[in-house]
Amino acid sequence: MTVRERWARQARAGAVAALVLGAGGGLLLPALLSASAPASAATASANVDGACTQAPENCAGLAVSPTTAAAGDTVTFTFALTNAAAKADDGAGTTAEIRSVELSVPAGFLVEGAVSPGSVATTPTTVTFDNLAIPVGGTAKLTVTAAVPCGEAAGAATNWGFVARDTSSLTAAKNDDNFALDPAGTAALRGSITGECSLAFAAGPGGTTAAMPLTAGFDSHGGPVQVQVLSATGRPVTGFDGAVSVGLAAGPAGSTLGGRTTEQAGPGSGGASVASFSDLTLSEAGPGYQLEATGTNLQPGRSSDFSIYQTITACSASTCADSSTSPGVVANLRTARAEPGGFLASGFGGVNLACTAYDAVTEPLDFSAVAANGVATSTRGVTATLEISKALVRSSGREGVAHWQICFASTRPFVAQGGHTTSTMLRIGGTTYYTGLLARCSPRTSAPCIVSRTKTRAGQVLLTVRSTGDPIFRG
Repeated sequence: MTVRERWARQARAGAVAALVLGAGGGLLLPALLSASAPASAATASANVDGACTQAPENCAGLAVSPTTAAAGDTVTFTFALTNAAAKADDGAGTTAEIRSVELSVPAGFLVEGAVSPGSVATTPTTVTFDNLAIPVGGTAKLTVTAAVPCGEAAGAATNWGFVARDTSSLTAAKNDDNFALDPAGTAALRGSITGECSLAFAAGPGGTTAAMPLTAGFDSHGGPVQVQVLSATGRPVTGFDGAVSVGLAAGPAGSTLGGRTTEQAGPGSGGASVASFSDLTLSEAGPGYQLEATGTNLQPGRSSDFSIYQTITACSASTCADSSTSPGVVANLRTARAEPGGFLASGFGGVNLACTAYDAVTEPLDFSAVAANGVATSTRGVTATLEISKALVRSSGREGVAHWQICFASTRPFVAQGGHTTSTMLRIGGTTYYTGLLARCSPRTSAPCIVSRTKTRAGQVLLTVRSTGDPIFRG
């Protein structure tokens, strides 16, 4: 006797014992429970659905877990399939077994694998389970691993397709061999997608100069700016090929984002879905830039802050110098502790910066000492001298050098005029800055501070500042 024949006979014996002995079966009671328990576990009852009523000899129950799946995740679904036929055979010796099943995944899902007691064949959208032998009252566990799509609205409905037959192969099956699902099994095929996939900047953008390409590194070095697609649970998504767009989320007024701003996602490093942008540019210098990535039914993502400069100098020695200009002002910067392979960058404009009881005269100057990895560093001292033209000094109505101050902004609190630590804060892009008027340098006052204020015979005002880090200031 084969295993399948023994399984079928045990199922038939259990059914007969149930009719004769009821609940008091003594030693037969475990056999009764074993035969009937799978139907209960599958949340199915036979001969309730119209199709099951019309053909009770071919009725099945089904339970699916889970019924919901997070957008973009790869999920393993378990199908508990119960043979709930009304009788074990058709009276002619043919056993009413479920021998083959086909499951079609919901729209947009992609099959990645499957497991069953029999043989398995897969396509991207279907799984065929052949050579099963599920007797009346028996339950088999089938599993399908599938990738859940991105780009669907949260709560989008899903629906599995199901066919079960009493032939060992679906290719040889006839329509009258189909098993019908009871209402609970039919309902179990319906589910939903939870959450939405999201976008995150995986590479760049790094700071560069106006009109130069934004890249993953500083000063237009490195590969393209890349946006990664993440599942609703934050895992990298594979297989997403939808459109991703980038736009300007924060930055100086009047600046425009140039280049191709919409790209199709595709396989990136490790197969993760990314959209690459290779020719993005920004038109104006200034700090506090942020890009935002968007897509249909995708949660948007913002980049980290970055700056666009007027000039960037690559530092090949420990001493490094850079300069920028604005109407009526020249800024000369120097560091004696430049990191080899690092940069000194500067630029005027792009932000509103003001200090209490202070009338701004020049545009703000943004400058950074940048390490070789493209990250602004606070360990490199920078000396900056502002040369304010005679014409600008005269037009200000404040020709005495003592009237000239420096309004300063730093990502770290500092000691301002009057000896107090700054508490006034300014938000630029996604970064908080502390602002205040700089104090004169002294043995008790460390950088940032004013080294000197002088007026030349030609009528220029020279303001020299000692600083560290990634500051912004104006005269």
